[in-house]
Amino acid sequence: MSVCSMSGHGEAYASADGVAATVHLRSYNRRHREIVVRISPDEWGFLAAEIESRIGSVVTRGMVHCSIVVDLLGESAGCSIDIGLAEHYGRLLRRLARRLSVKDGITLSDVIRLPGVVSVRRSSRIRSRVRRVVLSAVSEALAGLETSRRFEGERLKRQLLVLVKRLGAYLSRIEKRAPGVVEEYRRRIQKRLTELAAAPENDREAVNREVVLMAERSDISEELVRLQSHLEQAACALESGGTCGRKLDFLAQEMMREINTLSAKARDLKISNLAMDFRLDLEKFREQVQNLQ
Repeated sequence: MSVCSMSGHGEAYASADGVAATVHLRSYNRRHREIVVRISPDEWGFLAAEIESRIGSVVTRGMVHCSIVVDLLGESAGCSIDIGLAEHYGRLLRRLARRLSVKDGITLSDVIRLPGVVSVRRSSRIRSRVRRVVLSAVSEALAGLETSRRFEGERLKRQLLVLVKRLGAYLSRIEKRAPGVVEEYRRRIQKRLTELAAAPENDREAVNREVVLMAERSDISEELVRLQSHLEQAACALESGGTCGRKLDFLAQEMMREINTLSAKARDLKISNLAMDFRLDLEKFREQVQNLQ
């Protein structure tokens, strides 16, 4: 199964039986799903809920903007004028003009543009044709959107797998360095005692106890095991595909927590530098993961 990016675009044009529809879809990164549908003219707004449902059946995460323009080719429609509402608007506007002490410049064109004054009646036959053509265009645009998202997702997948490999290489170097940390600590203490004076037996025992305690405190084996496990899970999720964005984001957070703990426990300059490099690439990994569905 392919990995999908949350970013993509799709567009389509469909026409039949005197109806034409142009659809533009664009998706963006967003933590949760949000779908915005805009249809022009407004009279076809009753289709928005059905279109949103169709998009939602494909897009599980991210922001989607859907813009639709409908044209009727040579169709006429019945119109009606609500005279009572027009008179009501006129009275309110004249009252407002007097209240504001401005000249009453109300025209007929001003009134008929107000909501509800002029309404267009479409037959059920025309509405059905518009619905059919619009949904056909939406389906085609949605297929284009998914193709775009999969293409971008596969590109991100390759980049993320490269980062997983690099993170694994850092862990291998840290793992090789870890046993030498305790031994180096032992040598530093022994050298210091030798410089002061010949160490009596009880001092050598104190050194050994301190080294054992330091070894326990600086043991990073558990963190290394968990980090390696998280990297394996991340690689598996990427290879499996599907909606893996949230899982990878969670794994990235866990790895950041583990590498911070490891760095604090090791108290070694070389390991600290490797941990810093690990964190920098892990941040790149997490930024890219935010783009995945």
